[in-house]
Amino acid sequence: MENNIPDLLNALNPDNNSRKKDELRNRNSSDAWTLEQGSEERSGPLKLWYRLTAPPAVLPHATFQQRELVRRGRLTSATLLAVILLDLVVMPGALSDSNQTIFLALLIPLCADGLALVLNRLGKINAAGVLALLGIEASIVFSIVASPDGLTTYSLAQYDLLIQAELVAVALLAPISVFIIAALNIVITIASIVFLPHSAELTHALATNGYSVFMRPTVLQIMVAVVTYLLVTSTHQAIKRAGQVEAVAVLEQREIERQQREIEGRRQLDEGIQQILQTHVQVANGDFSARVPLKQENILWQIGYSLNNLLSRLQRLSQAEQELQRAKVATTRLVETVHEARTGHAPVHFSRTNTHLDALILEIFGGTSGNVTALRENQSTEQGRRINLREPMQ
Repeated sequence: MENNIPDLLNALNPDNNSRKKDELRNRNSSDAWTLEQGSEERSGPLKLWYRLTAPPAVLPHATFQQRELVRRGRLTSATLLAVILLDLVVMPGALSDSNQTIFLALLIPLCADGLALVLNRLGKINAAGVLALLGIEASIVFSIVASPDGLTTYSLAQYDLLIQAELVAVALLAPISVFIIAALNIVITIASIVFLPHSAELTHALATNGYSVFMRPTVLQIMVAVVTYLLVTSTHQAIKRAGQVEAVAVLEQREIERQQREIEGRRQLDEGIQQILQTHVQVANGDFSARVPLKQENILWQIGYSLNNLLSRLQRLSQAEQELQRAKVATTRLVETVHEARTGHAPVHFSRTNTHLDALILEIFGGTSGNVTALRENQSTEQGRRINLREPMQ
């Protein structure tokens, strides 16, 4: 009985009793989320690409950081896909050119993006973004430095391609990183123009209007950095606010469910107490066949189950006691009947006792003859049945 006390106390706690329901509800919601994700990915054009290169999807009850990691991972996967496709589009022209500089410059970001996709799949989003940035920067700088003709006026247009690194940085890394990349691009632009060999046309342009030569790529880098930073920052703030609103909604839903569980637990507790009290009243009035009609869904079902076991034992004990009393009465009557037969030489008449003494009477008097006579059972009387001790009892 002492071992059942912790179980009874746990049964009184609505939270413990509803834990299984919560686990089943979470399992069902997880299955529903899986089906929803499956249908979403089946309808999306990049489902296979995300499955191979993006972090796996998380459940809806995951934290905001986990869901943000998946979002950034998919954004990184899509961005790198766009960069790879652009490089592949330019690749045929680079292969047809006798100068292999452009081909090698395109090969650098392809290798870097391939490794970045592997890191992205592993959930290392920042490392993948840094590797993609290094590939873009190295590709553009290599194409400028490795030019056999040195810097020309045509080379100045290649500096504009450095904004690709800014776009990738602001999309894949922290928004503030775009200013670091912009400053690095400005330093690379000024240093390469100053220290690399120039063509005669570029030398003349620097001598006549050097200020505009340096300002054009510098202003472009700064403008792209500022605009993209503002756009991405506002987007991140909107995502955070949406996450906070969603978190509040989840907390409100959990609170509502908790209150509903408490109300249901109190209702079950009141109902169980009333049923147990009614059962006690019936038992107190002598009805040992009464039982507590509680199901396992009720928080007091363990108490009701234990009480029903106790009542079953009491009922069997009561029945045994009643049978014992009948046996005592029948024994007394048997003794009196035998005594009268011996003293008065009268025939012995026995009535059915409906106890274990019936078998004993048959064994003692069933085979005797002479002065001991047994009356046959009278089927027509309504007052009682008589049995012939020579015949087997029904």
